[in-house]
Amino acid sequence: MSGMSSILNPVLNPLLNLNPFWVIFIVSIIVSIITTLIYKYTTDQKKLKELKKETKSCQEKLKLNSSNPEKSLQIQGEMMKLNVEYMKSSFKPMFFTIIPVLLFFGWLGANLAFIPLQPDVPFSINVTLMENVQAEISLILPSELSMNDEETKTAQINLGWQGIKGPAGQYDLILKNEETQEEQIISVLITEEQKYLDPLKELKSPTFKKIVVNQQKLLPFKGIVLLENIFWIGNFGWLGAYILFSLIFSTLLRKLLKIA
Repeated sequence: MSGMSSILNPVLNPLLNLNPFWVIFIVSIIVSIITTLIYKYTTDQKKLKELKKETKSCQEKLKLNSSNPEKSLQIQGEMMKLNVEYMKSSFKPMFFTIIPVLLFFGWLGANLAFIPLQPDVPFSINVTLMENVQAEISLILPSELSMNDEETKTAQINLGWQGIKGPAGQYDLILKNEETQEEQIISVLITEEQKYLDPLKELKSPTFKKIVVNQQKLLPFKGIVLLENIFWIGNFGWLGAYILFSLIFSTLLRKLLKIA
């Protein structure tokens, strides 16, 4: 998906100069406009409005007949049929919106899920080994990087190296099984820009199962007065922020355009 979403890079990458909050805000507006217009012009709005009107009428009848179980059951059956018909009529737009939504999701996930590794700010990596691995494991750094930790460690299921740092640039970190000489590489990007490489590398090898560069989750609402102190909002990542904005924008657009 990240490969597909890269087609959006020429258009959306300039937004990365903004605060992540505003990037997600703007992307959410764009996607909401696209999906709302597709929904409007690929559905029979007259039919949907009639179905909503009939459903509302049934709800009112249900209230009036709340003391009549037999009548209530009949009305509920009518409402179920109306809801099924409404869902069928609303299903078509999904085929048109799924691709743009996935593209934007891929772009957001590839660019706004983590805080980038900063120049000369220490970071760490964790390595998960295959079971029953017995060897010395070394982390070999390029000359530009330094590390406040031992280069070689005795194999355990989980190993970690701390205090890795260096100037801006893209680097290959090599993990080596000293017994079998097997090597695995994970690349890291150190930058002041909102860019990073995938911090997770899952492997199928005799020695290594998983390599993780420990990058902090990006919190778009951090630093936003009022919002950051609301626990369930303040801890949202890009996906939670996108869903919140999309719900608000889609609701407003539907009301503005009088969409059923």
